[in-house]
Amino acid sequence: MKKTGLSIVILVGCFSIVVWLNAAVHDVRSKQISAEMSDIGRVPASVLVASSLEFKGAMANMMFLNASNFIGRKLMEQSKTLPEEWHQFYLLLDRITTLDGSFLDPYVFAEMMLAWQAQMYDEANMLLEKGIKARPDDWRLPYYIGFNHFFFKKDFVQGANYIKQAAAIDGSPPYFPNLASRLAFYGSRSKTALLFLEEMLVQNKQIKMSSELEKRLVALQGAAQLEDAAFLFMQQQGRKATSIDELVQNGFVESIPTEPYGGQWRLHPNGRVDSSSNFITVEK
Repeated sequence: MKKTGLSIVILVGCFSIVVWLNAAVHDVRSKQISAEMSDIGRVPASVLVASSLEFKGAMANMMFLNASNFIGRKLMEQSKTLPEEWHQFYLLLDRITTLDGSFLDPYVFAEMMLAWQAQMYDEANMLLEKGIKARPDDWRLPYYIGFNHFFFKKDFVQGANYIKQAAAIDGSPPYFPNLASRLAFYGSRSKTALLFLEEMLVQNKQIKMSSELEKRLVALQGAAQLEDAAFLFMQQQGRKATSIDELVQNGFVESIPTEPYGGQWRLHPNGRVDSSSNFITVEK
């Protein structure tokens, strides 16, 4: 009887410990997710490297978790990320890549968030340049810089140079030698961004297709479809279409594609299509 009572006490004690640990882990996780972005990015890189001792990799991982949780929460809440917060995010990524230059995820994050979301193209490219030095055998980094020059900065010469650099690295896709000419043909059209985003998702399978990325992909597909229709209209009619409705009325588009951000499609005189939403979700 005493043994049975002791066993029950032990079981109750173990169960209590498990419940306490689960609550503690949940509390820590909740605090980490809801925490503001760390100010550690403002610490000079030399000081951070010296103070991290042999734990540079662990420190880099912890800082990246903080940065990704903060930005991820902003995207989920569809709340605006302020310019100073984007700058702080850039500083964090810079310090992370100083601590561990071979850490790939911060470079991918720099391209996805700084270039695409914050329009901080120069900052994204500076981080990617660091990545090229630390990961010289990774063709993705010069490829990202090449795209930024092509699509965002409209510098086709620099874009072509970086694409060629990526093509020269073992393991790069076999069609890369011709990619520069394809991108130059599309120029600043949505097709350029669509080709790039699809390729980035294929090559970085660890990136989960978030609702934000999926929405951006749908938007670019719609814009590219309308731009292709406008280009075909000009070839066949000998003049430029004046509106999206004219493309539909003349049978060049069966129906107007959905604009996932809730804006209205706009056809510009140069044949480029964008939206009144600027592909940005309306803030709550």
